Amino acid sequence: MAVKKKLYCKKKRNAGRFKKGCNFYKFWKENKDQQNNELTETKVSENIQVSEKKNLPIKGSQNISQNIRVVNVNGESKYIVSMGLAVKEEPGNHFDDPETCESCVQPSQFQENGKCSEDLSSCSFPLSSSSSSSSSSSSFRTILPEIVRPSITELYAPSLQESLICQSKLRPTKEKKFLGTKKEGAAEFMSDENGIIQLSKLTVLLQSFSSHFSSNCRNPMPKVLCADRKGLGLECICVCETCKFQSPVVKMYQECKIGQRGPPSNVINEGLVMSALKSKVGPSDLSCILGCMNVKPPSQSLIYKKFNRICDKMTQINEQAMVQNQNFVKAFCEASGLDQGVAVETDTSFNNRIQAGYEAGTTSVTPMLEQTTGLGLPIAATIYNKICNTPNCTHTHENTCKRNYPMNESMSSSEKKALINNLDSVEKNNIIKITSVTSDACAQLDKVITEHNQRSESGSSSKVCHQLCLVHRMRTLQKNIKKVRLSSVPVASQDRDSYMQRLAYCIRIRARLELTKVRSTYPASHFVRCSSLVLRNIVPCFSGNHALCSSRSLVCRSHLKSYNTKHLPLGQHLSLNLDDQRLLVNEIHKTMGPQVLMKLGTLRTTNKSETMHRRIFTYAPKNTNWSRNFSALCHSALHSSAYGTGSSAIILAKHLQITYSSKSHFNKYMRKRDAKIIYDNQRSSTHRVKKQRFLKRKQRCGKHMHISPQGV
Repeated sequence: MAVKKKLYCKKKRNAGRFKKGCNFYKFWKENKDQQNNELTETKVSENIQVSEKKNLPIKGSQNISQNIRVVNVNGESKYIVSMGLAVKEEPGNHFDDPETCESCVQPSQFQENGKCSEDLSSCSFPLSSSSSSSSSSSSFRTILPEIVRPSITELYAPSLQESLICQSKLRPTKEKKFLGTKKEGAAEFMSDENGIIQLSKLTVLLQSFSSHFSSNCRNPMPKVLCADRKGLGLECICVCETCKFQSPVVKMYQECKIGQRGPPSNVINEGLVMSALKSKVGPSDLSCILGCMNVKPPSQSLIYKKFNRICDKMTQINEQAMVQNQNFVKAFCEASGLDQGVAVETDTSFNNRIQAGYEAGTTSVTPMLEQTTGLGLPIAATIYNKICNTPNCTHTHENTCKRNYPMNESMSSSEKKALINNLDSVEKNNIIKITSVTSDACAQLDKVITEHNQRSESGSSSKVCHQLCLVHRMRTLQKNIKKVRLSSVPVASQDRDSYMQRLAYCIRIRARLELTKVRSTYPASHFVRCSSLVLRNIVPCFSGNHALCSSRSLVCRSHLKSYNTKHLPLGQHLSLNLDDQRLLVNEIHKTMGPQVLMKLGTLRTTNKSETMHRRIFTYAPKNTNWSRNFSALCHSALHSSAYGTGSSAIILAKHLQITYSSKSHFNKYMRKRDAKIIYDNQRSSTHRVKKQRFLKRKQRCGKHMHISPQGV
């Protein structure tokens, strides 16, 4: 009873392996019926002995069991039935049981279609002893059923028929309707969507559909669909809703060939990115602007890819333009009868102010502007950057790595290295000769210029001299006068700082006027001696002693009836004792001594360099760490200052192969913008506008109010 119960449970477990409702059961049932029919048609002798059922594991795959029936036909031909399949055993169809044949244990020995790589004679082990006694004289062979994996098409056949399922994406999306064109993704525009197209292309699209009106369509109803998008560029087709007629694909934009490889680019995308290079708008702001206009913006990757490429092109353009500026300065000197000696100015600006003990600056820019023509053309520029945008970079490849300044060196020393680089680059071109360099009171530049003169050729007659900026020196004078501690200040203690600030400002203005008059009146050889005398007479003149003003002052108007003292603190002469007057005179002589006056002989300034710095950091704000395109933004600002913003944009467009007609809106706006900038500059240099600007600044700072004499 126990044996029968065990066999019954085993039969029940095998029979219930597949449910009748599943697809695997249907496939198994159909295959079994088909193979049974084929077995019936085969002429087989009546003496057939069937062995018991065996469960054989399939090695090399998951462990499963299959019902195997071993059949012996009259001791001659052997058929093996597995899942209703009868196979005649031949040397080519030889299959061995992995449990009984050692030569066929490895799954790698089985080939396609169930062919065994071993010969039939290699199987020296008999079948297991579970076979019947009547079949002991004959060897039995067992078959492992062939496992056929379903193809990808069979697996995803149901999903390919559904429009809401996409097997390659995690989030299913609805498939776009295929219209039979080259662009499979043609779709309708949104009802309120705006787009940018070339108007002449709209005529081409309408003409492509006009031929359909002469066809047999009873009610032509055109509808414009989007075939493809390339950034802001649209490719459209016109479809008839009645008969599904469709026109060819029309590109609604102008193309431009930029590189030697790849398809042509879209002019609209290039112009969009070019605006980020010639204005305060950054690349990340373009999507916001287009979004506010209800225009689908290009992807950020496309914007930055094109922005990087245009920045590299802008760097090359400005490097060539600075060489052209040197040729222009040379031609100007030859036409005006001057020698090739050119006076230049330079100054360095950082994205973070250099402080003692802490250095947050990562970038610096040092332009070199000429002072001969009065236009302030850039002839050289050096840009340093400590940041690199390439991950795991070795910082050795100049083409890919944007870091050109060591991390372990202080950024404050970059001004010295930049000046050396600029001087060497100008000398290497051998177009002009630099005679003087005007800068602020940087202590490093004197040593740099001295070393440069020593490295230059011994036979060269022209040496570079260092000149100080007049504006920076006047600021230093005002700061030093304000720090002087006077004992006879005629105001209360709470007004002492205001009084000293007003006094320092008056001395600064008077010293600048005196030096300007001396420069225009006396020759250059007498500048130092005359300037020392007029500067020493400032404090006595402010104190009411005008005895020497006729011979040592070119500004004092005390001999005139209209003379007044409203420009002085408290609106009257200084009431200081002799010791305080001597302190002020000594401080003026210390700040503006003979050695300093020798470097102020030309009275040049670095105002154009300061203006250039403001333009540069307008294009590249200091609050952003520019890891890749900081150099290109600086070159864009330098090029715009030399040619004008509009003309610079036109030159850049030509290098990008963007061809606009001379009457296009692009050229008209750019020329109009340059004309407006020239007009504003000329108007701001007039005397009337300067006076208005001075009075407004004076009123804003509260300097029009004199300090009350109360408390004297």
